[in-house]
Amino acid sequence: MKLSSISEKILNTFRVKQMTGGLEITDQVMRLGIAEGSAWQFYAVRMEPGILEGGKIKDRIRFLEYLAALKAKVFGKPDPKNRKKLHVTVALGETAMFNQIFSLPFIKGENLEQAAKLNLQMSSPADFAQVYSGWQIVKQDESQARVELLGAFTDRVLIDDLVAALFEAGYVAISIESKALALARLLREQGRGIDMGAPYIMVGVDDAGLDFLIIRGGQLYFEYANVWRDLQSEDGTIPAERFQESLETSLRQVMNFYLQHWEGRVEGVIVSSGVFMSEIERAAEDALSLQVYSLSAMMGDRIAPEWFVAFGTGLRSQYARSKDHEITLLGEEAQETYEKDRILGFAEFWRFFIPTMLVILVALFGLANFIFSRIDAGLPRPRVGPSPQAGDIAALQSQAAAFNQSVAMIASIENGSQPKSAILDAIASAAAANGVVLSRVSYPSAGAPVYVAGTAASSSAILDFKAAVASDTQFSSVDLPLAGIQNVGGNYAFSMTAEVKE
Repeated sequence: MKLSSISEKILNTFRVKQMTGGLEITDQVMRLGIAEGSAWQFYAVRMEPGILEGGKIKDRIRFLEYLAALKAKVFGKPDPKNRKKLHVTVALGETAMFNQIFSLPFIKGENLEQAAKLNLQMSSPADFAQVYSGWQIVKQDESQARVELLGAFTDRVLIDDLVAALFEAGYVAISIESKALALARLLREQGRGIDMGAPYIMVGVDDAGLDFLIIRGGQLYFEYANVWRDLQSEDGTIPAERFQESLETSLRQVMNFYLQHWEGRVEGVIVSSGVFMSEIERAAEDALSLQVYSLSAMMGDRIAPEWFVAFGTGLRSQYARSKDHEITLLGEEAQETYEKDRILGFAEFWRFFIPTMLVILVALFGLANFIFSRIDAGLPRPRVGPSPQAGDIAALQSQAAAFNQSVAMIASIENGSQPKSAILDAIASAAAANGVVLSRVSYPSAGAPVYVAGTAASSSAILDFKAAVASDTQFSSVDLPLAGIQNVGGNYAFSMTAEVKE
């Protein structure tokens, strides 16, 4: 096992880094990709018909059961209390998502964000209050002073229901995106052997149907879907002739759309599928006279095509959140939930780590003391008689003790003039007003800080107590380490210090 893989496992065990992955959700199946060091592990559960329809949850109880079953495959056993969280970027399949490319003058910062939001409102396919939307930059052309943005929209209620179900099952959504964005990212980051700056048509084949994408410079520009049910005959089968005709017609339509909006020659057709390769090659040749590339071959056949979407969205889960500027269709509340869970995970790590390290240090000190004691006991003891200098040393020690006693007497006289009672009364009053029970108050001398320790029913009461002390003009600064607030037997213990103005 590589060192990087071992370090990842240690970090996950100590909850320094939350376990993250990519989750693909379609009406038929859920697939999950988890990065373990440089390797990826994939898990899947296939759902019964009717659990999801068009991405909408129709049977919530059964959907939660399938999510729990998928999570159990990752951790090796069920987690009924959902103590272990999975942070996931989610790629949705059949969910209705509307993409729109729009171009703006070359601007940056807040002006770009405001212009993007305005264009999203104008381009929204439904009432803007009923959808979640997002945008990302796909191209910046400084020579023409233009920037191209990709906008996306989806139903707000559908996303809220899905995110709530995921959280209930122990998943925390980092982002929500379409499977088209996941495939474009996979091509951009893992594809080899083509000019990534050139335009291509990508064809994806999965459980839902056929997906046709326009990729320019490695970025998604357009998506067109053709679902299986539209190709089925009355007996539920798809005739080979109809399938081939649909392929050629769809490729021509996507090519016509490209030629109406952009210049330059499409370099080829990229296939994201493990099936129908020969049919797609024939359709691309007959309809467009274009060369066909296999995404699987471009990736060295390392991963089966059925995992491409989970892998593509999983790559995003590895991004530093501050550097992830791609589209997410999460609501603000869901994004806040993710950030809060990250903070709680970090706090959980320190609550486990500090006591563990203290126990280890105590054990090490005890072992060292035992070893040194044994060594010391085995050393020979030389006989040492009284030294001629012993009397001089004793006299000097006596003089030093007398001097220290005089200094201590002077210090105690000076300290007696300090109005300690007013300071202690102020702290006691603040504690009583905020429901804080003081267990220790120490103010040894003038110029020294006041040390306060105690307990309260909640962390907010402790923070209010700190604020009350800080507002008193007798104190210049108050230090309350948040990491020092501990939950002990249902109450919260704390300690803090306060500087006293002279």
